[in-house]
Formats: sequence, structure tokens, C-alpha cells
Amino acid sequence: MLRTKLSLANTDDERRQIQSRIGSIHEQAGQHDKAIEAYEAVLGMGVEDSVALAALDRIFLQLQRWSDLAGILRRELAVLGDDPAARARLTFRLAAVNQDNLGQPGEA
Repeated sequence: MLRTKLSLANTDDERRQIQSRIGSIHEQAGQHDKAIEAYEAVLGMGVEDSVALAALDRIFLQLQRWSDLAGILRRELAVLGDDPAARARLTFRLAAVNQDNLGQPGEA
């Protein structure tokens, strides 16, 4: 049903919302590959959607896909507003992933 709605959506915003919902359903069902595909489709529409970024962050962390997680953390940092505490948390997480999981302390 959502795929039909997606094909009938009139605006990019509607398509992003529907695609994000599809990702959420797959994520809740434990279908990580399909969820990743849906969330990446949201990001592929040219908008750094915070819901899609947060979902991919969660999934990549759970699956221990460290390189993908580092990429998402960089994207989250790039679109983060002026919240110094949030920026510090993301920067720390990125440094930890780079150092502890990717063996790239120079990136930390």
C-alpha cells in the first residue's frame, strides 16, 4: 500500500515522508537491508533528512557497520545546528568509531 502511495505522491516532501515510513516499518521488522535502502532513498532525494540520518545511525551501530556509521556521523555533523553539546557528542562518537573500530586514530 505504501509503495502505491509512493508512486502516486505529488511532491518530494510526500515521497520522503512515505519512504521514511517504509524504512521505519522494515526497521521494526528487523529487515535491516530494506530499511537501509529506504532511508538511503530518502537521503538520495537531495535533503539531509534528520529522521533518516538518525535511523541509519541506529541501524549501522546495531549492525556494527563502522565505516558506514562514521559516514553517517559526518553527515549528521555537517547539518547540525549551533548546539554545542550535540556537536560535542557527535564528534566524540565519530572519534571513538574511528579510533576503536576502524583503527584510524588520526581521524579521531
